[in-house]
Amino acid sequence: MRTLTMISFIILTILLTYPCGAGYITVNTSVDLKDVSTLNCSFIIKNDYRKNILITGIGFKISDRNGYGFEMESNMSTSKRIDLNESVTFRYNIPLTKGDPLEKFIRKGYMDLLVRGEVRAVIDNESVVIPFKASKTVHLKMNEIMRAVRPSIEDIDVKVSRYNNQRIFVYINVSVKNPNPVAMENDYGYRLWLYRDGGWVLCYGSGGFNTIEPNETCVISHRYELSNRNLLPYLMNKSRVKIKIAGSMFMYFKEGSFYPIYFELPFEKVFVVNVSDITGEKKTDVTHTMHTPVSQKARVYYKLYRDNKTGFKIAYPGDWDIIFPEVSNISYYNFTFGEIESCVMFKDRRTPACVLVIVSAGRCSLDEIREVLLKNLKKFAIVVDCRDTVIDDKRGFEVIYKRPFGVPVKQKLVVLVSDGRYYMIQCSVSEELYDEYENTFDEIVSSFSLSNKTPGFELISVILGVSVGYILRKRSI
Repeated sequence: MRTLTMISFIILTILLTYPCGAGYITVNTSVDLKDVSTLNCSFIIKNDYRKNILITGIGFKISDRNGYGFEMESNMSTSKRIDLNESVTFRYNIPLTKGDPLEKFIRKGYMDLLVRGEVRAVIDNESVVIPFKASKTVHLKMNEIMRAVRPSIEDIDVKVSRYNNQRIFVYINVSVKNPNPVAMENDYGYRLWLYRDGGWVLCYGSGGFNTIEPNETCVISHRYELSNRNLLPYLMNKSRVKIKIAGSMFMYFKEGSFYPIYFELPFEKVFVVNVSDITGEKKTDVTHTMHTPVSQKARVYYKLYRDNKTGFKIAYPGDWDIIFPEVSNISYYNFTFGEIESCVMFKDRRTPACVLVIVSAGRCSLDEIREVLLKNLKKFAIVVDCRDTVIDDKRGFEVIYKRPFGVPVKQKLVVLVSDGRYYMIQCSVSEELYDEYENTFDEIVSSFSLSNKTPGFELISVILGVSVGYILRKRSI
């Protein structure tokens, strides 16, 4: 009985000393808008314990309670020591899910959010997990209200081609104009029908996202191969067909200084088009989507990123986002780089396309890196091409490969070695979009520089209110 009482006392003492996270820390959650489509989420963690606490990680899940369908989850490892009565802040920029969640939020003007998460910590050499929960309401904020001009759909064009009497391709071009002095985001979708035997037959539907620059007319172009076996024999013998296209565009400003903040543009049009015959080389099966300004097809503005830690410079498209992943070390297909000195990602807002730049310390030669990377890469991916390259007078190599599992991804990896550092540039996008982004990837990679020049680009100044900004423009050849 005495032994049992002693065990009970010990257990009670431990429970009082380590009360399952209670009393260790306080987590204050703050959520507001960075812009119309991005949440700024902050977690302030305060040490309420009698000793220092080591924060080893934080994970959270944020979702709306309005039925919009928005949900975001994040889990991060870290190593932050907090002294008694001190605090540390973790900040995240969280993009709202495009499509219905974002559109419903913009239409209604507010969103009720539920934040649930946990903080992982080490206290007195014991690992503990402290849960937290908070409810927040986020409202759209309007600053200086300026009257927005309604955008317009300028033209819709449809063409149908028959390839070697075996395959049918449909080409769709929709021109939309943004008459406002700032860029607008565009979420669009449409369906296409074919008229047959007295009624409309749905062929397919598509959609996507793009950014339309100020005072620009943009052409959204899709090419699609019909795969409906019932329609193919019918179209093979037709010289003219009747087609209907119907859809809508949801266009909005990321900054809240214009009113209305969004416009909805429904459209519908019926065509009678000729079926043209094409012969020659086999066409690809991939559906292509391009967003091209009418005024200047090749017009692409780049911004210059300068890395303060390692001194490299690289150009990236002006409408891409910059992300700074938190990394301490990286193993790339079983090749372990040294200490990471810099890591930055450039991400297209409209698609999964991204470019990751990593700089690390290292002692291996370029040939040693290539040998190890290629050997291990071939175990996990399909290597399409590998060649030597020279960028900014630095010798390197590039590998193009495809990931055959999961979502098909095609990537381009460029590795340079200079003055005891590895410079890795990885370009990545879904395989079906790689051809569309290939030129952009090449331009970004070729702009990489460790010197004062930026190959292929010239620096021009732009007046931004009372300030002068700088962007890059591709040099004319």
